Amino acid sequence: MSLDLQNFIETPTKETIANKIRDNFYNLRKSKKLSREKLSQISGVDIGVIRRFEGTKNISLKNIINLAVALDVFDDLVNIFKIKEEIKIYE
Repeated sequence: MSLDLQNFIETPTKETIANKIRDNFYNLRKSKKLSREKLSQISGVDIGVIRRFEGTKNISLKNIINLAVALDVFDDLVNIFKIKEEIKIYE
């Protein structure tokens, strides 16, 4: 009987992905020492939207973009669906 490593790898769910994004956002905001109020002023995103995002994880793409620009992580957002090129060792 062979071991299948797929059985040991946890496939992320929509919920775990949303939690990770929310946690990363929160940690980045805190690392930049930005209150919700200050980030709201910088980004133009309503403080209630930021509060809801950190709580329920619900937010529009428009607001995600505004927050990413304000937090200087827009390059990561732009590349989210970018096709990764295969690295070919032998041609």
